[in-house]
Amino acid sequence: MPLPRVLLFTGIATWICVSVTTGIEAQFTLRLLAWACASTVFIAAFLWSTRTAGGPFIALALQSACAITMAALFCNGYEGLLLVLLAAQLALRTSSRVGFGWIGVQSLALTVAVASQWFPRAALLLAPPYFGFQLLMFAVVRLFTEERRTREEVVRAHAELVRMQGALAEKSRVEERLRMAQDLHDSLGHHLVALSLNLELAAHESQGAARISVRAAQALARALLHDVKEIVHRSRDEPPVDLSFEILRLAEELPRPKLHVTCPPDLHVEDGSTSRAMLRAVQEIVTNCIRHGEAENLWITIERTTDQLRLAARDDGEAIDAFEEGFGLSGMRRRLEALGGTLTAAPGASGGFEVYAGLPCREREPK
Repeated sequence: MPLPRVLLFTGIATWICVSVTTGIEAQFTLRLLAWACASTVFIAAFLWSTRTAGGPFIALALQSACAITMAALFCNGYEGLLLVLLAAQLALRTSSRVGFGWIGVQSLALTVAVASQWFPRAALLLAPPYFGFQLLMFAVVRLFTEERRTREEVVRAHAELVRMQGALAEKSRVEERLRMAQDLHDSLGHHLVALSLNLELAAHESQGAARISVRAAQALARALLHDVKEIVHRSRDEPPVDLSFEILRLAEELPRPKLHVTCPPDLHVEDGSTSRAMLRAVQEIVTNCIRHGEAENLWITIERTTDQLRLAARDDGEAIDAFEEGFGLSGMRRRLEALGGTLTAAPGASGGFEVYAGLPCREREPK
């Protein structure tokens, strides 16, 4: 994971304090110039390692080598603080075995460097406390990363649970509507067909005004049977969802990233396929943001034009150098394109990730 901001500023402050101390105490010599070069390379490597979530190992190696070199050139007793700072980075970048081994090697090198400037007894008195501080920093930061990873897993599981609960509830509602429609078709439709046949028989056996009334009743029975079939057919279509309500509910139930929603409160989409496709797109965007974006905030805007439903989403996650469309985005694209819609997804110009989607959406003609 990326270096926490507080650790970044603390590291810069530590480097300034260590550098200023030596600059005040030492007189200008060629050795001091070499020390200054090592100090400059250290802070450059430190800033380099904080630019990306991965952090190149060469930047960590440079920091370690520069801190030891500074101690070997002008030992003021505080260079070990830079190694403590490096231990925090090792906890974020490496495994426990590699981290502990690295700390042991650089602590031994620090002991040799201090002994070359002062004397062995001073090195044996100074190096062990710094070794303990490094181990403590490594353990604390590792616990922090584990706690953060666990919290993100809980957030991801919660979001998935909310999505599955919504899908299950909707599936239950659809199944209940289908069952009622089927019962309506099987029972009422059967009786209407029987009524129509009896009226046909009565029409053949009646005369005059009675036949006219029977024919009228037969026409009503046929119309009623047609209406029943239409009701059954419509019930098989996906019912629309309340987009603004569902998205705002998702925002309330999602602790991280914080979801900022801009959506008209009176937004109404009559077509069930359109509203559901847009809701699934929002859920997929949120899921991707949780899994891959390392974002703290996610902004989603939904607007309705005369003939289109539009979605714009962006987050403040880490910048993505190489983007490859995954299964979730490709599935979202297929779902939208099947309804005549479009999808554009790409890394943002200033970092994060941006998604734009559009779906045809026209009001139904009044009957």
